[in-house]
Amino acid sequence: MAYCLLRHHVHLIVVPSTSESLAKGISEAHIRYTRHINFKKKWRGHLWQGRFSSHPMDNRYSMEAVRYVELNPVRARESRIAWQYRWSSAKAHVMGENDALVDVKPMLQRVPDWKAYLLEGVHRESIRRIREHEVSGLPLGDKLFVKSLERTYKRTLVKQKPGPRRDN
Repeated sequence: MAYCLLRHHVHLIVVPSTSESLAKGISEAHIRYTRHINFKKKWRGHLWQGRFSSHPMDNRYSMEAVRYVELNPVRARESRIAWQYRWSSAKAHVMGENDALVDVKPMLQRVPDWKAYLLEGVHRESIRRIREHEVSGLPLGDKLFVKSLERTYKRTLVKQKPGPRRDN
């Protein structure tokens, strides 16, 4: 659906083909790339900030998340115009042409004028919710979406109140 590679982190919005494929694919790519760069630069250790995280999103929030990801270089001041940033799917969506990593048709069927969509920007509340769910791993969507996931997986998938405080 969308991607953006920045200096210290990567954002991917994907729909995995199996329940394990996303984590396995990211892990393998991370290991190989880290080995390659560490060998080439004679470095050691991690290359990226933070750890892998993922969370399911409904259609509405997946669209907001795609816009959030593609506008990331602008927020990070790595580009003034999102679709001019080389390491993002924004250009493919704006130009209406697939690139090596993204098929633009699904997004452009929903939003034909992608440039205008990006120029609208991302609302602060959407940014807050996307970041909150990125950290928590909880599903991001309306109540019906979350309830359907809870029924499918037979577990609570909303933030709970903290338990009683333990005295040490």
